[in-house]
Amino acid sequence: MKTSNICKYLFLLVATATVLSACESDPTFDVTGDTANKVYINTWLSSPNSVPNNGIVFTVTNTPVGTVITGRDSISYAFTVQCTRPAEAPINITLGVNNAMVPEGMATCPESIRLYSDKPGVVIPAGATVSDSITVWLKTDELAALGTDNYALPVGVVAATNAQISANRSVAYFILNAAYSNIQGATTPSGSTFTKPTGAASWTVTGIATNPQYMLDASTSTGQYASTGANPALPLDVVIDMKEPYTITGFHTRTSSTTYRPTAATIYTRLTEDDEWTRQGNIAWTTSPQYVRFYGPVTTRYVRISISAINSANGVRYTDFVIYR
Repeated sequence: MKTSNICKYLFLLVATATVLSACESDPTFDVTGDTANKVYINTWLSSPNSVPNNGIVFTVTNTPVGTVITGRDSISYAFTVQCTRPAEAPINITLGVNNAMVPEGMATCPESIRLYSDKPGVVIPAGATVSDSITVWLKTDELAALGTDNYALPVGVVAATNAQISANRSVAYFILNAAYSNIQGATTPSGSTFTKPTGAASWTVTGIATNPQYMLDASTSTGQYASTGANPALPLDVVIDMKEPYTITGFHTRTSSTTYRPTAATIYTRLTEDDEWTRQGNIAWTTSPQYVRFYGPVTTRYVRISISAINSANGVRYTDFVIYR
């Protein structure tokens, strides 16, 4: 064999050995070149930039009648624990909450929110690199303790036998985007419409530039509408004063067409002129009328529609305001 071919052969052997060594000790774990067997969690979850790796996101909305988890029945997740090389002996792994790993900028969950699991831990058998699966969950009825914030609950490896714990890949995250809302959606509220209650003629509306009275006259004629005017400055507060308290399940506004409607708003109420506004929640609209349905009835004298987006630069043209009770 020629000298040049021998050199090439030796180079390939060295390169192959280097690649195998790198596979056995993944350089993304802890310290490049570390040969210790490390246990880690890799759920392969795809996360937005604002969410840490191994993070699964849940949208939690607390309401007056309970907690709603958008798109899911519960907050739960099943996963395995892995190790960087085949276990020389069974690796017994204990998992738990590690609040020291809460990422900067996210809130720590209240202590009353506990982690539950279907088993105390998992095992990676001798010769294997993957454990049995464990399912962890949170109880929905404990989530009422959440405020309005982005919470992180780190579920981590807290103990392992016959192996070391990875310093940078030993945690999976429940990310809880939590908020409070009393708005169930843009659907017809329960109860009867209350179009012209006694005294409705004395109701007033502010925040409308032209003909505000047409929002309260119970006429849906497109020839008579209350207009915000073109290019209104947003957010724009439209406030209806009903002069006395009513207990309502929701309301609707109507516009002269779907073109001249608000598309997004925050709804507030207050019982008296001296009260602070109570935020009921956010709403998006695609039609006319624009419905607001509450989870729980609200006793209020004032309704404030804080419009944050409109469908047309020509503004909003209201023809009606109706409460349900």
